[in-house]
Amino acid sequence: MRKFERAFTLREALVSTAIVAVLAGVLYPAFAQSRLDAKNQLTIAQLHTVGYGVYMYAATNDDWTPAGVDPNDGWSSAPRRIIPLAEDMDIFWDPANAVPGLAGVEHGTDWTWARHTSIGANIYGFLGSWDHPAGRPIMAQENLAKRMAFTVSRHADSAYGKADIVNFLAACPVPQTPCPDCSWSSEVNAVYSAAMLHGTSFPVLYGDLHAAMERTQRVMVLSSNWEDADACSAAMASEDPGSAFYSTLREFWGSPVSQTE
Repeated sequence: MRKFERAFTLREALVSTAIVAVLAGVLYPAFAQSRLDAKNQLTIAQLHTVGYGVYMYAATNDDWTPAGVDPNDGWSSAPRRIIPLAEDMDIFWDPANAVPGLAGVEHGTDWTWARHTSIGANIYGFLGSWDHPAGRPIMAQENLAKRMAFTVSRHADSAYGKADIVNFLAACPVPQTPCPDCSWSSEVNAVYSAAMLHGTSFPVLYGDLHAAMERTQRVMVLSSNWEDADACSAAMASEDPGSAFYSTLREFWGSPVSQTE
């Protein structure tokens, strides 16, 4: 007499499949968040290394930072001056935003790589810029514990990094309305575009060398049109921000018109 082994019924197979699908739906977001958290921590570690490089440079230059943009030394001079001290070019690449085709470019006299690093410098709020080509004195700056020095940055319309962060523009992004005819569109959306790769918060190195995740909406004014963004940028760049709200933003981004604020 033949014996028949009992097999799964269709109902049991469907129930098993449903259970597996539910478990996958529960676990996948947790795995994705864990992976994002790991990348964020790696970015924070690299930001710390960049910050140590700035302080090492300042220690041998009477407390002055390197210039973010030096008219006598081409564009994006800060990374090229920090790299020899940190001895690691990879610290300027954000793990969440790998930059294709440039990570292997030799630093030194070739400054092409320095314009496209995906960790950018706050050139108008912490380092020097066109207005302060000699850099800025670190200890003379106010609110270093609240001042963003370096953070993630990228071109809004490509995967390439954006090494120079213009604070009064980056504070006022226009995420919903591309501006292909505006030469400054990448400056406006540089930090916001990179921040979106990190979730609702993004990694920031502050002027006192501590690093943390900062909430995007706390330190940026998201505009729906370029007119509102222009007004926001004008308030950020003025000597008198005109409101407590913009004064709070200035604590984070710094003032483009003062070496100490």
